[in-house]
Amino acid sequence: MKKKIFFVDHYDSFSNNVIAWLESAGRLRVERIYFDQDLTLPLGSLAPLVLSPGPNSPSECVSSYRLVEKLSGKVPILGICLGHQVLAQYAGFEIKRALFPFHGSKQKISILDHSGIFKDSDHVIELASYHSLCAKPTDKILGDWKVSARNAQSEVEAIENWACESSPLIGIQSHPESYLSSRSAGLILTRWMHIVESWYSSS
Repeated sequence: MKKKIFFVDHYDSFSNNVIAWLESAGRLRVERIYFDQDLTLPLGSLAPLVLSPGPNSPSECVSSYRLVEKLSGKVPILGICLGHQVLAQYAGFEIKRALFPFHGSKQKISILDHSGIFKDSDHVIELASYHSLCAKPTDKILGDWKVSARNAQSEVEAIENWACESSPLIGIQSHPESYLSSRSAGLILTRWMHIVESWYSSS
């Protein structure tokens, strides 16, 4: 039986692409829920969570933020683009305008930590970017968060929290599901699948 994950959709045009990317591993059943609906109803049984990209800012996604508050440390959570920014805001980062907004182009991303979601990735990878906002570190960041990737402008591209090893919190600013992303996107999916399967094995 396929393992289930919940996909919190922020009504983004890339949502179907992300779901197809997740399902391409062949072992996941994605259950879509919408961020502005009652998120407590389908969550009677816990499952790993993916927060979608979206056209808004994280301050407009209060229900998604509260969901992270509720499930942090209980299930693995992956945030992509806007989903990453929701996690970053929860972690204590400031969300601000990017120095050079990217929409539909590839960026070279420097990987700072290969122990988490970027395990087995090259030191520099190319990922597709579609964003105007970014996360800025502050002195309010919770202790267990780390920046695991930055772009050429030294802006944050990925954050991770492995305080609960079976239920990490991972945010990626770029779009690994895009055809513009390099082969490292497949490694990210493989690593996420390993995290999901490990959680199911331990839960």
